[in-house]
Amino acid sequence: MSTTTTTTNKINFHIRPAVPSPTNDDAAWIVSAFDSCIPHLKSIGSAGQWGTKPLSVARPGLLQSRIDSIAESHAWALAGKGDPVKVVILEAETSMPGGEEGRVNVGSMTLRGNYFAGYLTQGGRSKSKLREGGQEKETEALLIEGTIKRERERLERGESKGWMYLEVLVTSFDEGAKEFRRGAGAALVQSAVRFAKDELGLERMYVDCWAGNGGRLVRFYEARGFEKVALFTVPLKVDERGDFWEGMFLKMELGSKGEE
Repeated sequence: MSTTTTTTNKINFHIRPAVPSPTNDDAAWIVSAFDSCIPHLKSIGSAGQWGTKPLSVARPGLLQSRIDSIAESHAWALAGKGDPVKVVILEAETSMPGGEEGRVNVGSMTLRGNYFAGYLTQGGRSKSKLREGGQEKETEALLIEGTIKRERERLERGESKGWMYLEVLVTSFDEGAKEFRRGAGAALVQSAVRFAKDELGLERMYVDCWAGNGGRLVRFYEARGFEKVALFTVPLKVDERGDFWEGMFLKMELGSKGEE
């Protein structure tokens, strides 16, 4: 099993592929990581991101979706055919009794090539804030839809190798991981850049995230090199979070392979 090692905040992280198994251990751990985030998000005023119920309860299909994604990732790693799918687990080195090295799961990420989340064009309403003549003007725009259309057309015409979409990024707040999770999100994004740019030679990567609570999560992605494209809203059905979920769509220009 191949792994990548990176060091952030003096913690040595190891990134390995999530693997299918009869007991679905990696998929189950990813779901538990999502559940561990809910109390933390509530404590910092970000309950609107995923709600207040464990996601394993609020989204009954979550485990199966992780099982399916891991199976897709494993199949792509073996065959290398079709659009890339990569699901990874981030492990942190720990000190064991006797000085032996141990590892604990602290995060996970799912990457999909040539993909955009369906809600970005199915019911999502993009909104950009522009400044004209020194005054802020809020303009309903089709910025996200236009970006998606251009990427797909460039791919179809053979003008691009495609793009990478950071579909899932989660870090664990379980007691066993808390001590080692600092810098985990940054390490995962760094790994995504290496995979998309250095291994696949792609020029752009996209992500979307919750835009509420003063844009805390948006700033995290901006600090990693992403740039805002547009705000969007997704209508919610009966939901404790309200009628709409507001998100931010962002992109990162990766440049050409080998570019300094």
